[in-house]
Amino acid sequence: MQLDTFPTFDPVKAQVFRFRKLYGVNLGSMFCLEPWIATELYKDYQQHSPEAECDLLECMGDEACEKMEAHWNSWLQRADFEKMASMGINSVRLPVGYWVLGRHFTMGKYASYKGVYDNALSHISRIISWAAEFDIGVLIDIHALPGGQNNDSHSGTTGTACFYDNPEFQHLAIKCYGVFAHLLANITNVIGLQIINEPLDHPQLEDFYKQALSEIRLQTTDLPIYIGDAWNLTKYAKIAKELSQQFGFIVVDTHRYWVFRPQKQQYRVDRLTKELWETTFPELSQASYEASGNLVIGEYSSVLANGSFDGEDPAECMGKFAREQLKAFDQGLDVAKVFFSSLRKRCLVLKAYYLLWNNGFAYSCYFSTKSLQSALLSSNFLLAVFGGQPSSADYIDEAKRLLNMYAPLLTDFVSSMSNFLETQSQDKNFSQVYGCGFDVFSWLVRPRSMPDYDYIALVPVKMPVTGLIQLMQVMVLFKTLNVSPGKLLRFFEAATEHSQEMVTAVAFSMMSDEQSFYRIGFKVLGILMLTSATLCINMWKQNALDEAYDSDDSGVEVANTPASRAQIRDIENAYLHQKKELQDTWGNKFWKQDAEISPLRGSLALKHLNRIPGHAVPVVCQKWLTGHLKGAAGSFMLNGVLQSLQTGLITGNRDADNIDCEFSKYDYLLYLFETIQTAGIKAVLMKSFGFGQVSGELLVLHPDFVLATLEQEQLEEYNCKLKQRSIKSHRYWQDAMINKHPFVQIKYHPPYAPAQENDVYLNPLARASSTAQGYRFI
Repeated sequence: MQLDTFPTFDPVKAQVFRFRKLYGVNLGSMFCLEPWIATELYKDYQQHSPEAECDLLECMGDEACEKMEAHWNSWLQRADFEKMASMGINSVRLPVGYWVLGRHFTMGKYASYKGVYDNALSHISRIISWAAEFDIGVLIDIHALPGGQNNDSHSGTTGTACFYDNPEFQHLAIKCYGVFAHLLANITNVIGLQIINEPLDHPQLEDFYKQALSEIRLQTTDLPIYIGDAWNLTKYAKIAKELSQQFGFIVVDTHRYWVFRPQKQQYRVDRLTKELWETTFPELSQASYEASGNLVIGEYSSVLANGSFDGEDPAECMGKFAREQLKAFDQGLDVAKVFFSSLRKRCLVLKAYYLLWNNGFAYSCYFSTKSLQSALLSSNFLLAVFGGQPSSADYIDEAKRLLNMYAPLLTDFVSSMSNFLETQSQDKNFSQVYGCGFDVFSWLVRPRSMPDYDYIALVPVKMPVTGLIQLMQVMVLFKTLNVSPGKLLRFFEAATEHSQEMVTAVAFSMMSDEQSFYRIGFKVLGILMLTSATLCINMWKQNALDEAYDSDDSGVEVANTPASRAQIRDIENAYLHQKKELQDTWGNKFWKQDAEISPLRGSLALKHLNRIPGHAVPVVCQKWLTGHLKGAAGSFMLNGVLQSLQTGLITGNRDADNIDCEFSKYDYLLYLFETIQTAGIKAVLMKSFGFGQVSGELLVLHPDFVLATLEQEQLEEYNCKLKQRSIKSHRYWQDAMINKHPFVQIKYHPPYAPAQENDVYLNPLARASSTAQGYRFI
């Protein structure tokens, strides 16, 4: 069971397919039949009134295989894709039933006709290939699930949906998702996998989404996954955003139909248009914002009920309403950040985005990815130039354009940086400077929330935002070229700067991977905030001193009076105090000022790890399992830590069913009730609190980070030693199993004689040596 062979996966081109703004059409009723679309197939069996595809198969009987093959061969042709491309369509949604995977994935009525679908994947491959010829992306939509995910026949069954209450159905669906993800992940023009079409808003749906996404992410980490909104867009837009934090790129799919309405709601077109703009448009805008822009309208139609025409020409009415829908959908998604970046049709383009302001007009420079890559790989001298702060508040428009154009590449980064700026602006040292806050992300996605021109033009505001814009430019460059920041850096011979943007230029020279880019980004914005706040303090000091030195009406210098000298002294002291507080706030060694904070604790303070909401630290408490241990309790804990590092499992705190509300204020700590499987754990901070206030703290790194620093010869030498130790430990285990010796050999005496006790305890260089009786101090 497999798809046909496709060209080698092109990650750069795949980004364009997946992240551009989609203008598409549904290829309905090819692999998931609906009687109102595939009328020719159904017309010969009208006396039996078949609805779902399985009903039609029963009517076809022995002819089912032949008739379905004929249908697949004739439903769409290569010329159809050529025509779609000429109309500006850049994506198609291909609904399929779960049964297209073949005879091992059929159930119920479909099991009797499993041979019908032996060649279905080959026909799907042909559709994907034709689409690729014309740079059209394909969204594979699992339109029907075992037992039916809704009560309509397009879910593959006729009657009540049985999917949600049948574990066997759900198990088969999840198995199908894993297979689909494996088959589709490395096809360049496959833009995503939709796992449910129009589900019921069932209590189990959200939990099922998590199970399905877990299975899919075992096969692919970056293929966009689409989920249905269950006709409750507001609810599932928020759920999609939450799921994205755990499972990567998740898109919520909503459908809009106006024909399926009660008679009393079949309004005239002008009233429907008003409803479209006054109700639907704000709903889409808000949902797009809630879902971080990851929203798509997977289905909509211009068809209206007869009651909407009121004597007017139906074709003219529906055409007019269709155009209004397109305008509202386009603008509704753009208002709160469209999920897909807008790129030119059929062009693999990197839009290097430099705004040239001329008489109030902005221009964008375009050049092809191929040309840029050629320049980067040639011997040309490339220089990175970082300009200074702008002279007006128009700079904010550049940030808007960047985020709008490259939303999927920049949303997470800008949101993280904005959270950092907003948090710091509320610090006591900055609260007076940033009276309107510093939530840049909200300013960009919701223009009405932006403060007035005077506030945006303040140096403490525009200096950090200018740095953010420059970081956004760099991220667009390395993301679009599909290289790491470190590799991008190697293309440049030098970096230069103007004014305070020296900070960004230096940061550019330090980046290595995306994680370091985030970390350095926080530092860049922090330094720029500190610099601008310092400028404000200096300006305040100068203005205050100017006032103090002014002469009074009698011509006597105020500065010469005792009162004025005291005033000047107070100004100087206030200036030094504010400056010192700023330095203390931003000092990396803040913990040195507090004797109660150890260096390890201070260095690992969560705020200085630059953690952002959603990236919490899981906490594992082992006392529920081990109880009060005597002796080396830390060794038991360390054993658990090593197992977690090896397996990626984070164990749950089984008895922690009533977490104290006091812990809720610690946003960066996560107390798990159940064990979870992660993609890997990089490090663990282990704390052991012993009796008598004797405690220990240990930072344990995953060995991969240590081994990666070794030279090849050192690594081979280590592997040889590791192999020998493994053999010895395996033999020890076997001997213990056959009772040659106990697994734990209890020691009744220390490995030193009583006369050696002082030397062993007081000499830090004392070491035990291997003897026939074990390790002893000789």
